[in-house]
Amino acid sequence: MKNIFSRCMTTIALIFASSALFAYERINNDTLIIKLESGSQIKLVCFDFNRLKDYTKADSLMQLFYVDYEKSLVGLSEANYPKEIHYLIAENGKRRMKMQDPDFAEGFDLAKESYIINENLSSIHFVIYDLKSNVQIHLYPLSYGQISLMKSISLNAAVAKLKDEKKDLKRNYLYALNNNNSSFEKIKLESYPKDQLEIHADVNTLLIGNQWTPAIGLEARLMFFNRFNIPKWCVGLAWSSYGFSDFKDGQFKNFTYNTGVDARLMFNLNQYGEDVNWLGLELGLILPTKNETPALSGTSYKFLVHNTYNGFGYSFGSITDGNKNWLPVVGISLPF
Repeated sequence: MKNIFSRCMTTIALIFASSALFAYERINNDTLIIKLESGSQIKLVCFDFNRLKDYTKADSLMQLFYVDYEKSLVGLSEANYPKEIHYLIAENGKRRMKMQDPDFAEGFDLAKESYIINENLSSIHFVIYDLKSNVQIHLYPLSYGQISLMKSISLNAAVAKLKDEKKDLKRNYLYALNNNNSSFEKIKLESYPKDQLEIHADVNTLLIGNQWTPAIGLEARLMFFNRFNIPKWCVGLAWSSYGFSDFKDGQFKNFTYNTGVDARLMFNLNQYGEDVNWLGLELGLILPTKNETPALSGTSYKFLVHNTYNGFGYSFGSITDGNKNWLPVVGISLPF
């Protein structure tokens, strides 16, 4: 029995480790948008506003881009100007400019095209990548002539506005400014709705001691979300019925059951990715039944560590029954 339990715990530990490895497979970003009087637009994208508000390199990187951009256009007619440029700046200062030829068959990006249509922008799109700071500067000029006008815009001054908006930055992932006569005015904030109550079926299979036990019930869960509309943590209350039976001579006999209530506190390890990865604690009270064979005897108490990834849950811990017997528990929960 000890060998079985230790193998199960090892398996679950490996599952936890693998879940952590994939916890940050996709990153959401905070975005600062600067709308210019001409209708053009500049967008700064960073992992978090708290990092972006202290960023002071935007203007200097823009000047480097303008110099290299103008050099790249020597000898070209406007009809052959690139509509898309990716300008990479490495930590050691090395720079690389990748331009898209107008005749190149570009791939289709629905999110990008939707943004351009909704904001009434042109298809000209230049991106500056600061590889050291993980900051992107997106330029959306309405025409090639508008690019020279962007030189007079101080992005550092726009970024400095973030320091005065601490409360807004905590709740929102998008912050937009209007640029009028070199001054910046807040015009837009965006955040997703937060917090919701969920009620769903709760189906588990538990190995209690040496006996497999199905547990079926309902869970009410209050979910709390971050500004990217991704769950941060949740608290839940579940009612369950635990089924027990004797297996003798190839048959199941003496069906009995216990009922119980569980309280759960879970935290999402992947608050910047699409797949929720819950890890938390489950405390339960299992009530006695009149027929204690083969059910749990007396009032029992349950303590589990629980992990859920991609809908499937894994748990391990212990149950103490009414006779003060300590029973190891390993469980699997199904997605509902």
